Amino acid sequence: MNDAMVKERARERLLSAELAEVLEIDVAAIDAVAIASRKPHRWLAAALVLLGIAVAGGVAWLRAHDVHEVQQREFDPTDPWWERGLSVMVGGDNLRSANVVAALPPESSEFTVNQYLGSGPDAIDAVLARPRVETLSWIAGTTAYDPDAWRRLLTHGELRRLCLGGPDAGLSASQLRELRLLPELQQLGLVMKGIALDADVASALVELPKLRELLILGNAVLPEGLQRLDGLPHLDTLGLFGFGEGDANAIVRAASRVRTLRALLLEGFRSPIDPDALASLRDLRGLIALDLSHCDLTDEHLAALPDTLQALQVSNLQGVSVTGLKQLDRMRGLRSLGVRAGLPEKLKDPLRRLVERMEVECFELGVEVPDEQLWRTLQSLPRLRRLRVHDQSIGDAMPAARRDVFEQARRCDHLEVLIFRTRELPMPDELAVLRDHPTLRRVRIERSERFAAGQALTPDHLAAVRDAAGCEVEVQ
Repeated sequence: MNDAMVKERARERLLSAELAEVLEIDVAAIDAVAIASRKPHRWLAAALVLLGIAVAGGVAWLRAHDVHEVQQREFDPTDPWWERGLSVMVGGDNLRSANVVAALPPESSEFTVNQYLGSGPDAIDAVLARPRVETLSWIAGTTAYDPDAWRRLLTHGELRRLCLGGPDAGLSASQLRELRLLPELQQLGLVMKGIALDADVASALVELPKLRELLILGNAVLPEGLQRLDGLPHLDTLGLFGFGEGDANAIVRAASRVRTLRALLLEGFRSPIDPDALASLRDLRGLIALDLSHCDLTDEHLAALPDTLQALQVSNLQGVSVTGLKQLDRMRGLRSLGVRAGLPEKLKDPLRRLVERMEVECFELGVEVPDEQLWRTLQSLPRLRRLRVHDQSIGDAMPAARRDVFEQARRCDHLEVLIFRTRELPMPDELAVLRDHPTLRRVRIERSERFAAGQALTPDHLAAVRDAAGCEVEVQ
């Protein structure tokens, strides 16, 4: 054996020892593979070495990173996952009777039964008798949930999204603990004063290991309950809406201890939030989306926000100065920005310049349609993929103004999703201007209130607006 061969064998033994240490196996196992592979297939030995290096690198990377980081959902500004969860609470058309349920297509798997708004007990019986129920919004009426219907609910192991509640629902922590019988449950909404989020309820929810989204609407929220949610390994979205009473600062600080959160939606505080409380959210290293709708904000609040946000919704900006608004420039990763309400005249032009500098992918103006200057800015953005506007300033009898909104949106060259909140159902000819848009794939019409008399959404009308727009059209 010459010197070159001796050196080669020494290098092989050294590499074998290093791989064995990283992979935590006996070095003899690696040597056995190497000997078997040395002749006549040296390429196989090289491949095994490369494979070992790749596996070792993967093991080292997983050791250095939180497993939750690996499992995080990718953020798509055109279709944020937390909005899909919100639709559980909003629900679809209320199914009032078994006959209405029977008329649904056999493949239907999403259902809304609101007994508080007049659905009969036969409606929920008919829904739970169907073979597949993946999404269910079930609001109790003037009595508690029927025990037999509740037991049948727990047999639908395929259920992924569930909304429960009602003023007289009588929900308890023990009932929520029974939801662990639904192994696929990932999104849960508790609404309409059905139950308070206290320590006992939170302890029950922690037994739902796959739960990713929890949405609370119109229920009391206690800080000790929020803190216990840190026991949910995959909870990435928390929405707190209209819960009224309670110490807002204590609630925000408690939310900052739920370390897995990536999206936090806060709406409905009756007491103000201090900037120091908002600053506690910086402890959530994975937080990328924050909704502060209907929270009064000042320069100090904007300065306290985490720099890492990718999506931000704000409102009530009367207390913010032009200088204070510029503080959002530090959020270099911000991709989605929305102003829901309370935009003073002094901030309109600074907001337009901010949007222009940031080149956001998603923009929302919830108080009025954009003016001519803002439209030009939006149309110049190279990455604007989603736009949401509200026709509050248009008026019910102005189809020409609505048509102008669609015409302006057509000039946003890279737009993929257009969301239009309206009090009047658009006509096919109004949407026809969108037909030749090169990238638009979906238009969502959101009802700000019930459509006017004679404007019931029929399958024929929906088919007509879809044909006119040349893309998918949905109405919520």
